[in-house]
Amino acid sequence: MKLELVKRPSSVSLCLRGGCWALLAVALLAGSACTVGPGYKRPTAQVPDTWKGEGPWQAAAPKDAIPKGAWWQLFHDAELDRLEQELLQANQSLEAARDRLSQARSQARIASSAYFPTLSANPSGQRQELSSNRSFSSGELPPFTQNDFVVPFSVSYELDLFGRVRRNLEAANASLQGSAADLENVRLVLTAELAADYFNLRELDREAGVVRQSVEIQQKGLDLVNHRHEGGVANGLEVAQQAALLDATATQLSLVLQQRAQYEHAIAALTGKSASAFSLVEAPFNAAPPAIPTGVPSEILERRPDVATSERQMAFENAQVGLATAAFYPHITLAGSGGYESRDIATLLNAPSAMCRWAVICCSRFLMADAIAPPWRPAALPMTNRWPIIANRCWWHFSRWRMGSPASRCLIRRRRLNWRRSPTRAAPSTSPTTVMSAASPPTSM
Repeated sequence: MKLELVKRPSSVSLCLRGGCWALLAVALLAGSACTVGPGYKRPTAQVPDTWKGEGPWQAAAPKDAIPKGAWWQLFHDAELDRLEQELLQANQSLEAARDRLSQARSQARIASSAYFPTLSANPSGQRQELSSNRSFSSGELPPFTQNDFVVPFSVSYELDLFGRVRRNLEAANASLQGSAADLENVRLVLTAELAADYFNLRELDREAGVVRQSVEIQQKGLDLVNHRHEGGVANGLEVAQQAALLDATATQLSLVLQQRAQYEHAIAALTGKSASAFSLVEAPFNAAPPAIPTGVPSEILERRPDVATSERQMAFENAQVGLATAAFYPHITLAGSGGYESRDIATLLNAPSAMCRWAVICCSRFLMADAIAPPWRPAALPMTNRWPIIANRCWWHFSRWRMGSPASRCLIRRRRLNWRRSPTRAAPSTSPTTVMSAASPPTSM
């Protein structure tokens, strides 16, 4: 099955969509960004130089992308073709696998949407009337009525400087590929199971025909022995032996028909039909098996979709490691808002009614308890994981310096002492996100 992955949009497409200098600066920053976390490399297996036994040998290569197609048509059985088509259309396990693939594709599209700015608008209008009997220090006030019409909009864009969005899209694409391989695996397993049940049913049809012929022969033999017994040639023991043989053959026929009913019910379940309303007429099975090509089953193992599913799951988990590593780094977001606000709807879109604001937001998460009494040892960590911890320490000291007052320093020392005395110091809690915003005052457009 051909699968198209969700790709990362280029910086040029971002500039063309926005058409402003701000998005050009975003593209330049995104182009110089880095991606933290380990890069995924497909694992390789060690193979010996030579093999025991006869050759020739060749290195295995994944071939799960080869389309399986309607392989059951090689048997040239119209009834089997009809049942396989009903399975592909009505089987609930296959429908669930298709829905999981659709969900994974939607998740990948959602992940790719983080490359574009987020736009929002929330127009509103209200009319407020204040009571003349409201409390006031000097006498009564007349009733007051006020209208307020607002058409605001906002735009925000997160700079993917450390690859959080890229890792998220990488994980989503790996999950999408795994879901596609899982769908192929489910389709292959179900169609193969239906074909196996159908062939077993036809084999039992032929066996039942042979047993029926045996019952007819045994019945004729019993009639012959009865005639001989009536003529005084055979005794009663011969009659009893022939009757017992006939009963055993009839019992064997009942067992064969019972096994056939079980396979018939299994085919009904695979095709999504009720077993009580489904039946297959007994028919002779004269199909010749197709020629088996050389290389089976070694090449069949290379086309197994379940192996591809496991490999894509490894790629997904590797991308999750990158996401966890990116959490050590700050998130920088460019945000802006604007719109129109007026008390009269006739002057809503005039120049004096315009408003705007912009901001640069930097978010960084760190453990408050670890920042007060840090138990880390940065020198024992690799360089890629060392400097985010040092940056969090610097951010904590900067925040404490901004607080500045002696009372705040005493509060920090008291919290540090209480944390050291606490019996639950081994399980520090995560503080809320620290946000630093630099915003310009509202101005008129």
